Amino acid sequence: MDQPPSFPPPGEFGPPPEGYRPPSRWPRVLLLGTLALLVIGGVVLTVVLLAGGEEGTPGEGAPTDASAEDFCGAMREVDVVRGEVPSQATVDAYAEGLAETGTPEGIPGDARDGFELLVDALDELEVSGSPRSMVTALGSQLMTEEFFSFVRYSTATCG
Repeated sequence: MDQPPSFPPPGEFGPPPEGYRPPSRWPRVLLLGTLALLVIGGVVLTVVLLAGGEEGTPGEGAPTDASAEDFCGAMREVDVVRGEVPSQATVDAYAEGLAETGTPEGIPGDARDGFELLVDALDELEVSGSPRSMVTALGSQLMTEEFFSFVRYSTATCG
């Protein structure tokens, strides 16, 4: 019968081989840190979503039951200033007026999305520089099919 192998007593394994480096703890630390952040982020996201509260953006929170007359009146207010740089207060009032009025009930979904893009872009717009720089800033946000669908809808509805 074979004898079991004999092991040296604990701590008496001799010196490590030349060039040996113990494994780094950094991969394990990074993995655990990443997992902890993901768990914390998930908990925070869940709490925020369950808490409800306000809509994400002014455009998303705008009513969907405006009369065509109120909607067109709010749209005409936006068209008042052309060729000159409006004040920040004027742009903010446009955004607020559109967000408070909202859209008529029968607006197609892509046109509603374009309306939300417009309201959000106006809400975030910082008035500075020339009319051209403002148009450039807005254009980069509004060059979408949804916005063009909204333009077609508002033109057909308001004339």
